[in-house]
Amino acid sequence: MAPEAWLGRLQAEPGWLDAWIADAPQEPAWLLREAARLPLPEVPAMPAVEDVLGLPGALAGLGARLLDEPGFMVRPVLPDGRCAQTGAAPRLQRASGRPRPASVVARLAAGVEEVARLAAGEDLLRAWAEPLGGQAAVAAVEMARGVLLHAVRLDAAQRVAGYHVVAPTEWNFHPEGGVARALARLRGDEAGIARLAGALATAFDPCVAFEVAARTGPARRDTIHDEIHHA
Repeated sequence: MAPEAWLGRLQAEPGWLDAWIADAPQEPAWLLREAARLPLPEVPAMPAVEDVLGLPGALAGLGARLLDEPGFMVRPVLPDGRCAQTGAAPRLQRASGRPRPASVVARLAAGVEEVARLAAGEDLLRAWAEPLGGQAAVAAVEMARGVLLHAVRLDAAQRVAGYHVVAPTEWNFHPEGGVARALARLRGDEAGIARLAGALATAFDPCVAFEVAARTGPARRDTIHDEIHHA
């Protein structure tokens, strides 16, 4: 099915996406069916990085913190201190006007729809850039996984004196963010929790390999973050 035809049915026929997921032979539909069988919790709503970057001073503020605060690149927050999410789901909300999906299956389906929209020629991905003064600048670009943030500072000889990046993984897997909160709500035996945690993490598409190990007893949220980033 051509992307335009797929999108046309999605937009014209209520419930068509659920029927496509249930019956279509294509691999994306099969993967969504498998995810739908898992008792995964909804991921708490978080503001979208994409929605903040166009606000006055927001990008410059993030760039300055990225260059000046050593820990910001691994635990970024928005200018008002809130955790955030990024990726296809916020972009789809912007493009379609529909509410942002909360379930894991709906988030995965948003990625499928975005691929179809891009294949149909829609211009969905944006970029921003600002000078910071003192021979420094910051830029952000929307990528498949979400917003990628770069900040650079040059020295007096025009050499790179500092260069830092925040990948989408750092936003989505912040230890106080939505994924961490959803992981904390998983229940079951160790094998079951490990399976659900792996599916939940995969839905947010971390940019590094990861392993999931369930632990009995209380655990700190930042354990999840540290193990994702040091896998």
